[in-house]
Amino acid sequence: MTRELEFKEARYIDVPATQGRASFHYVIATPSEASATRIDPNLPTVLLFSPTFSGAFAYQRQFRDPQLRQFNLVSFDYLGQGHSRGEISLEYTAAGMAEDAARLMEALSLPACYFWGEALGTYIAIQVATRYPERCRGLVLLSPLCTEEIPEVAHGRRYITDNWIESAQSSEGVDHEALWAAVRAAIILACGEPSPSLFTRVVSNLTVHLALKLWDKDHLTAAELMMYGAAANRRSRSPEELRQLGDRPVAVVYGTADIAYSPEHHLIFVDQLRKADVPVEVHALEGAPEAIHFMRAKEVNSILYDLVVAHSPEFKQNPLVGDEPLPTAFDRLLRVAGWQEDENEAVQCESFDVKLFS
Repeated sequence: MTRELEFKEARYIDVPATQGRASFHYVIATPSEASATRIDPNLPTVLLFSPTFSGAFAYQRQFRDPQLRQFNLVSFDYLGQGHSRGEISLEYTAAGMAEDAARLMEALSLPACYFWGEALGTYIAIQVATRYPERCRGLVLLSPLCTEEIPEVAHGRRYITDNWIESAQSSEGVDHEALWAAVRAAIILACGEPSPSLFTRVVSNLTVHLALKLWDKDHLTAAELMMYGAAANRRSRSPEELRQLGDRPVAVVYGTADIAYSPEHHLIFVDQLRKADVPVEVHALEGAPEAIHFMRAKEVNSILYDLVVAHSPEFKQNPLVGDEPLPTAFDRLLRVAGWQEDENEAVQCESFDVKLFS
């Protein structure tokens, strides 16, 4: 099973990263190709910044969407996450992750892009956009983490991280009790409760499979960064930084059932944007948790589509794309992990459990 879970379709590009030379996994999808080597220069380009626990494969429901595949869609894995390859040290921070993302854009010869991010991906995206505004045409920020961390949530992140480290350092190889405590808490943070959704289970199992390799006892620096440090050590952008966005459109999207961050907390960031004269639209999804990119994919995909079309005079609808879900670079990998090609977000499984592939 482990051999079958190798991401044979993965593409890599070498980048002079802040921590030294690194090989970043990336995906480019165009209307006609699930895994292209370059974008279509005649189309708007969307760069998707992933949350930290999973990798680019978690955006399967965006890459399959025939509306969004009217554009170029590009995503990647951070160092210490997913399928990217490169060492990171204790000095590596979210600021370094943002700088590496900008360098990756340069290596891939990407034009100015619309940025899409969820959770910590929003924090990376906003740093790139304010530091290199010429690279950004607009942003869609889902469950944004763009202000200082709440102490109680930082405590929860510490609990997840400590349990993971305890599991990795076990003399028995993996302490399953500590592992499950970490995974369950992470899922509750993202989904509210371990969801019976089949897609949630598949993404969670694949994330754990990769993390057990990336964040083993010899690479706990990566676990510390991705599970705790990058999110817990956030800071708000200053008004001067946010003004670098100019008139670029920003959509802030959050769920009212986000277990860690209340609507009032998300509106703090909205208020910061408005005080910096940034045009911002707000979408509150009733009953949605943090992980809205797959829990409420159709709604958030439509928000992204509308924003891009409204601000891309060069865009022309491609009639060849059609209305059916399209193939993606992740299809085979997710099928091996148990995914079924069904866009019904309510598809359920009998129970939620962590499956350790062997």
